[in-house]
Amino acid sequence: MNEFTNPVKKRVKTFSPLPEHILEWAKYWAALSCEMNLKTTDEAGELLDQIFNEFMSELDSTDEIFSPVVARKYQQVAKLCMISSTSRSRAPTIEKEDVEFAYKLVEYLTSNIKKLVYTGLYRNKQEESVQRILGYAKEGISRKELFGKTKDLRAVERNLILQDLVENGMLTMGVVDGETIYRS
Repeated sequence: MNEFTNPVKKRVKTFSPLPEHILEWAKYWAALSCEMNLKTTDEAGELLDQIFNEFMSELDSTDEIFSPVVARKYQQVAKLCMISSTSRSRAPTIEKEDVEFAYKLVEYLTSNIKKLVYTGLYRNKQEESVQRILGYAKEGISRKELFGKTKDLRAVERNLILQDLVENGMLTMGVVDGETIYRS
């Protein structure tokens, strides 16, 4: 056994000392009382009120799938405001810029989450194939055309999907001029 190819592993027993500025910050935060209230400027307070009302209106018109995310948007804005203001100063006051930053970030993140939720990030390949077939059949499509557009599917898989959709009433099948037509 060679010490270079298989070195002996040892636990670090002494840690590097923390820099003085980190110790100062730790002491500062440790000394803070939980009862400390962050202050807001008048502009920031008014903007927070507007944002709160906007989010509550949005919550009223949001479906049950996305409502848990919308319900927490204001909490996230408030937390980001605190982080933004405390990163600037040891005696933080939430300013309009903090609120604008937090609002824009939360709106950006929730819009991306919404896209992911509603575009089916977690759909499986089978469900994707079902949705694709239903989309083709919206205006009505012949069996031959449908098979051409779904040639990437195995025949057995395509037939099972079609059978399931017809049995569940999501797809109708008829014959026009001797040709099988599917319509969703």
